[in-house]
Amino acid sequence: MADPAATPVEPIAAPIVIDAAPAPVEAAPAPAIQHPAEVPTLLEGLTNEAPKVETAPVEPAKIDAPAEKPAETAPEKPVETKPEAKPEPAVEKPVEPAPEPPVEYKFEFGDHVKPEPAKIAAFTDFAREHKLTPEAAQKAMGFFNEAASAFVAQQQQAQIKAWNDTRAEWRTKAMADAEIGGSGHTTAMRAIARMRDLSVSDAVPGSKQYEADLAEFNDFLRITGAGDHPAYLKQMHRFARYLDEPKPPAPNPQPTKTNGQRPSSGFYTKTAAETQTRRP
Repeated sequence: MADPAATPVEPIAAPIVIDAAPAPVEAAPAPAIQHPAEVPTLLEGLTNEAPKVETAPVEPAKIDAPAEKPAETAPEKPVETKPEAKPEPAVEKPVEPAPEPPVEYKFEFGDHVKPEPAKIAAFTDFAREHKLTPEAAQKAMGFFNEAASAFVAQQQQAQIKAWNDTRAEWRTKAMADAEIGGSGHTTAMRAIARMRDLSVSDAVPGSKQYEADLAEFNDFLRITGAGDHPAYLKQMHRFARYLDEPKPPAPNPQPTKTNGQRPSSGFYTKTAAETQTRRP
């Protein structure tokens, strides 16, 4: 039989209480509501510095309000590094030749050509543009001189012919004029020449001064053609008629102071006996 003292004695369990009220659990206090004036804005929380993250121990027993998330900062863009530009190899510029000095042009002209500076300058620019030598430019100018000379000679001949034809026409009219032409043309021209000789000079006819004045007057007649013009010849003819022809008596002549009286002297004062001649 076993010893009762050596047998272990099991402890008696506590009695189980049925329908016992559960122990009261303390509720967490409600978070305090902040006034809007106390809540910082987003703009106030933005800084240029990275936010500092603090690791605080979290009590498991307490249920705190959700912590505010730190403002997220935009990820920094990676700085692009441009590759260093390699220096371009130096290109040696070709050495430009020194500009050639401008060609000097000197032109010779004929006696009848009067060069104009503006036209000479234009022709000089033309010669340089086409790189003409001074000899070639002078040769081209020689062609111009020849053409100008021929043109001037032609114009002179045409003018001389026109002037000669005009004077010939004036002579024809003068010879056919009723006053100085026709059958009395020679007589009229002699009277005209007499008026010329009287008025051409104050010197004595035949003297050197008279001959010089007459030669100058004849040059005037030839240059102007007045010696062939009917109007001038008729004017000189009227002068001759005025000086040569006696004046007609006045239509109502007045009697002289001695009209009807015997002259006081001369032949008429002698008596009949004095004037009577005796016969031998």
